[in-house]
Amino acid sequence: MSRVSPMNSQEMKLVHIATVKPSGKPHVVPVLALYYDGKVYFSADKNSVKVKNILNNNNVATVTADGYRTVVMEGKARILGEEEVASGIAELFQEKHPWRPRFERRSNQVLVEITPEKIMKV
Repeated sequence: MSRVSPMNSQEMKLVHIATVKPSGKPHVVPVLALYYDGKVYFSADKNSVKVKNILNNNNVATVTADGYRTVVMEGKARILGEEEVASGIAELFQEKHPWRPRFERRSNQVLVEITPEKIMKV
């Protein structure tokens, strides 16, 4: 499933994402994530602080660890549109995680894509 993964896609389940609040201070939360084709995806409520932060400032950082390795990524986040969600990323996300977010038009869930600009293995 993953291509050129800095960490095995099965290991990259829980990721801590840092977004930037309007005050410039960080907001950090854990999310269930999918690493696929060089990008990180996660689901969020469209009214959540992290989504509001991304819409205001799309600079993000993530950290994930498996006990032996830690991977830190810095990049840009964006909310995927309906056509992009329908392209199969949502299905891959739902296959990986036992929790099944719903990405229908009436749902409050959105799918967020992070394009890494810097990846650091610690």
